Amino acid sequence: LNLCTGDLSEAALGWCTFGGDQMGNYAINAYLYKTAIRGIIHRLSTTAEDKEISFLLSDILDTPISPELTSEEGEISQKTEEILGAYEVHDFYLYYFARYGFSPEKLFAYAKIAFLGKYKPSQLKNWLRIFFTRFFASQFKRTCSPEGAKIWDISVYPPDFMMPSEVDAGLFLKSIEALTTEE
Repeated sequence: LNLCTGDLSEAALGWCTFGGDQMGNYAINAYLYKTAIRGIIHRLSTTAEDKEISFLLSDILDTPISPELTSEEGEISQKTEEILGAYEVHDFYLYYFARYGFSPEKLFAYAKIAFLGKYKPSQLKNWLRIFFTRFFASQFKRTCSPEGAKIWDISVYPPDFMMPSEVDAGLFLKSIEALTTEE
């Protein structure tokens, strides 16, 4: 049995390899947001009776999210959130888009309130553009992903979420470009 470890956040953003992540028999994290996984690890690290386990889990949380690409010196050479933006924001966009069908304008308005003081509106707008560009462009990967246990009220996988693989993000991106980002 070959288990896939990609999660819902990665699937939504296409941050997975076509073939590699799709070739497994079962996707154990397919319906888990990356922020939910981090929350679970945090909870376990603070409640573990074994200090070594607590330390290891805390170390996992302190490690930047990456596809585990390292330099010859052992340093992380690719930090995902430096490229895509904060996963907590992408997971926010994902939930409200997939669950409620929010438009880019409404997502941006809600994000400015939810992340007030944490992220600048210009960052939120940029990450919204990245979200929709990658979400639409990676549909073909999701249509052939292995099954997983559905544990949330949203899905980006067929048959729950149906979208043609050739879909274009153009109209969404046009809406995003029109957004203003008073800092």
